[in-house]
Amino acid sequence: MSFPKPGTEFQEQPIDLNQVIISHPASTFFMRATGMGMESDGIHDNDLIVIDRSVSVEDGDIVVAVHEGEFVIRTLQKLPRPALVSADPATPAIHLHDESDLVIWGVITHSIHKTLKRP
Repeated sequence: MSFPKPGTEFQEQPIDLNQVIISHPASTFFMRATGMGMESDGIHDNDLIVIDRSVSVEDGDIVVAVHEGEFVIRTLQKLPRPALVSADPATPAIHLHDESDLVIWGVITHSIHKTLKRP
């Protein structure tokens, strides 16, 4: 008679991160976040962010936009007037109707944050 190894009755299937974080492979991209302006929204400097360009943008979504030729990470706010706002109150909002060169590039679906402090 044999017995199962301790703990094997509690094993789950392996987690495939591709299945967990990528809903639309053809329109999913990865970038590194820079700066600390979105920390209070959970996106830290050097986090790996997952962007889905096929997701429709809704109020409150954290997005990647191209503003003045550079990528920025902001939250879409539709009221009182449409704007992209930083989690840092010292950073001015980017008002959508004021910017002719502003393009919302995609919606951030996940942020992967390294917690181990050593290399």
